[in-house]
Amino acid sequence: MCGIAGMIDFERRPMEADEIRKMLATLIHRGPDGEGWEQPVPGVVLGHRRLSIIDVEGGRQPISNETGKIWITFNGEIFNYRALREELIGKGHTFKTKSDTEVIVHLYEEEGTSCVERLNGQFAFALWDGERLFCARDPIGIKPFYYYHDRERFLFGSEPRAILAAPGFTPEIDLDSLRLYFRYRYIPAPRTAYRGMKKLRPGEALIVERDGKRICYRYWDLAADAVEDLHDFESARSNLRETLEASVERQMISDVPIAGFLSGGIDSSCIVSLMARHAADPVRTFAIGFPDPKHDERAFARAVAEKVGTDHHDSVFGPDDAREAIPDLLDHLDEPFGDGSLIPTFGLCRQVRARAKVALSGDGGDELFAGYSRYLRSMQVMAVPPWLRPFWHLVRKKWPVTADPADWKYPDNGGVDRMFHHFMTRTSDRERSRLYGPALREGSGNHFEDPIADVFERYRNFPPLARLLAVDLHSLLSEYHLVKVDRASMRASLEVRVPFLDVEFVRAAFRLSPELRLHGGQTKGLLRKAMKDLLPETVARRGKMGFGPPLKYWFAGGGKLAGFVRERLEDSLAVKEGLLNRGAIDALLRGSGRKVKGVQIWRILVLESWLRGVRDGRFTRPVKSLVS
Repeated sequence: MCGIAGMIDFERRPMEADEIRKMLATLIHRGPDGEGWEQPVPGVVLGHRRLSIIDVEGGRQPISNETGKIWITFNGEIFNYRALREELIGKGHTFKTKSDTEVIVHLYEEEGTSCVERLNGQFAFALWDGERLFCARDPIGIKPFYYYHDRERFLFGSEPRAILAAPGFTPEIDLDSLRLYFRYRYIPAPRTAYRGMKKLRPGEALIVERDGKRICYRYWDLAADAVEDLHDFESARSNLRETLEASVERQMISDVPIAGFLSGGIDSSCIVSLMARHAADPVRTFAIGFPDPKHDERAFARAVAEKVGTDHHDSVFGPDDAREAIPDLLDHLDEPFGDGSLIPTFGLCRQVRARAKVALSGDGGDELFAGYSRYLRSMQVMAVPPWLRPFWHLVRKKWPVTADPADWKYPDNGGVDRMFHHFMTRTSDRERSRLYGPALREGSGNHFEDPIADVFERYRNFPPLARLLAVDLHSLLSEYHLVKVDRASMRASLEVRVPFLDVEFVRAAFRLSPELRLHGGQTKGLLRKAMKDLLPETVARRGKMGFGPPLKYWFAGGGKLAGFVRERLEDSLAVKEGLLNRGAIDALLRGSGRKVKGVQIWRILVLESWLRGVRDGRFTRPVKSLVS
């Protein structure tokens, strides 16, 4: 994994070395092993910060073809690069490195922009072919790509901070994006917190011509005609196991030490168990837990480690550890991001980075195999007559859970979509109204683009469960869970890979019918059955436990972080700028015990720190007025 940045100046003005180096310096945490940049023609600059994983000595970037006409700066890994390399050599291409990055250059020579459809990996890149810039983000959105385009130039980077550091760039805050942040805890693509700055959606490509013309299009999508066409249990079980094992084996390629995240949940346990089957030495696995036994999964992780024979390491992550990590994270976030599990994830990544440079995680299993309870709830609603749905909360505990489409007698897709969207929103309209200050409240009733609505529309022709899973895959997963892992791991200079999100495995998972995904009316029913022999029984049958820290106890009046929170929010810039309501913040801070809304407090802390960073020039030059 690496950090990339660069620009096109449409007036062909050359960029000075210190200007691109300022942009790259903001990404040093993503690539501490080296720096490189090229200016193939005046006004076109590609920059790179490297975390060396494959071809440690020869894979420096940017990389060009034999003639020096085509150049690329690349962030990520291509897991089928060896097969592609052999194919390209057979067609007469000459390679100067053994890296996966160079494969993209030669594949582009051979197939043009369609080359991206042949790549199996997690990536974001920008490629200059002598006439135009071709940019792409991987199909699932594992790696980020931010960009800014005006009349004079096109800027891009792995994080907003790289663009903010570009010469002459002055950030402006997008209030509609902040409203989305308080609705979902994150800002959905293509929006960002900055006016005019965007991010590519998963599976999107972007072409920027030398004169400034821009074309953005989707090159990858789930095909409706290949969804939910597999109903045979035995065929599905064997296919799942075989396909997931192939994905894990592909993603274990590395020239540096590799490890595994092991929480003790179903997903990470599956990945680690398959890693152990393909490793020459015991796999190093890592887990962290919390002091409260109700939030501590380490016993389950140890059971898996003992069964499959890993070299296991675990530790407790308490409020003192959080107090040490939070200032670093808050000062680092250059865009509001409200997932509190970012804190322990960062702690885990730092622990792993002390002994390895690459780790495999279990992210994606919930979205592919209906691992959240809201999927079962949605299926229940499908079986309820529309007139009874207003009273659903009274009858749902007695209503039979079914995953058989034949029993969905009242398929009111619109109603289920609305309910599912309610699950995705983390605060009610009333809560947000109380929290908003005049600047956010003023336009809150106006219509503005909500990218999540576009994702629902994109999959409107899918069967109900597949539609809900696809929506989560290309919204909550890509822009929330994966952003958390990317930011936490890259802050620790650790590469994290996600075998469940291998593009071939994702296609295979969406072939499964609902009765297989929720086999026996159980979340991840088929996955549990397919992997049962590799897992301890206690792990195979256990339910979902989230990785969220006990923020409400840490932030409560007597909690160890209460003083820190009050100090940070006492002289609130968000209140001064009219974004938030002082009374609502004080009401949150006055809560005690279980009444403390730790998630909301964390969201406000993040916003406050981000605003100060923008104003004070932590990410860019200081800004006098935040809200215009």
